[in-house]
Amino acid sequence: MEFSALSGDKGIEFKFKHENVNGLLQLIVWEEGAKDILWDVNLNYYTGDTLKYGEIPIQFITFNGVKNSAKQNYPINNIAPIAVPVGSIIYVYISYQYDTFISPASSSHVYSLQVGENGIIVNKGIVPFPKSGERPKVFD
Repeated sequence: MEFSALSGDKGIEFKFKHENVNGLLQLIVWEEGAKDILWDVNLNYYTGDTLKYGEIPIQFITFNGVKNSAKQNYPINNIAPIAVPVGSIIYVYISYQYDTFISPASSSHVYSLQVGENGIIVNKGIVPFPKSGERPKVFD
């Protein structure tokens, strides 16, 4: 599973390379030091290569041919999340499902991004999962 982010005219776009992954399960975005999250979406086996921050994937085909849609958990009522603050460091938690030789399995990673003053995103790569007290309360 590989992940990166780009900034563009319409905000942040997340990019995925998920060879041998059956689907993305969840994506959560938060700002460094925050106790609350910016965005949380249940991706329901999303198989797309890109996802724009704040846009909920609808009507996609999963790895096994089922029509599915993602569901936003936060903000509630499908309200658009606030813009990612310029100059901030954000974290993106991604979980995904894949198959092993003997059974289905899942895994997750946390990626760090820095949003520069000019809006350019610097991908800092995978970071350790934050400890309790250093991560949003949604994880506790």
